[in-house]
Amino acid sequence: MTSAHFVQDFEGWLKGDPEYEIHVMGQLGTSDSLTDYQCAGEHSGDPYAYDQNGTVWNGNVLLFSQSQINSYKAAHPGAALRLVALEDDDTACQIKIDQGRWNNMIAGFTTTYKDFTGAIDSGTVAKKIKAAKSLYNLLAAVASWIKSNDDLIGNAIEDKVALQTQAPYNWVLKDGSATTGWLLLQMK
Repeated sequence: MTSAHFVQDFEGWLKGDPEYEIHVMGQLGTSDSLTDYQCAGEHSGDPYAYDQNGTVWNGNVLLFSQSQINSYKAAHPGAALRLVALEDDDTACQIKIDQGRWNNMIAGFTTTYKDFTGAIDSGTVAKKIKAAKSLYNLLAAVASWIKSNDDLIGNAIEDKVALQTQAPYNWVLKDGSATTGWLLLQMK
């Protein structure tokens, strides 16, 4: 990720400065549940350290390495990864979201984007990340695993799928039908 822009700071005034995180989520084993494969955030070690002060960030942070992508593809052929942006309140790189809010976000995606809300390595020499089908039940199953109070910023959706562009970004963050930000993602 080389740039991020959020529409607000998603932080309550009692909690101080926002602590943004980008989570790479994917299939858990052979189940229909999701698990958190990698977190880029303020308390992540290099090269995943990402500290955004304010609503706009420019820099260079690794979200998922090529070897991680290759391992995931070998273990889960054809399965998409999901990028989820959060404002973390108390526990660095541990997802804790109200189940009702998560379910509402999922419901908005399935009707609007017909499950094309995942990300997959195109496998081409051009090295692109493109939208991929993600199964609804993968998301629904994770709702019971996520229970507390981080602020969900949104799920990353490729701009071509969201039918919404914001230069220079190529992925849109959505919480249901609401646009909550944009990311510039590049394969290197």
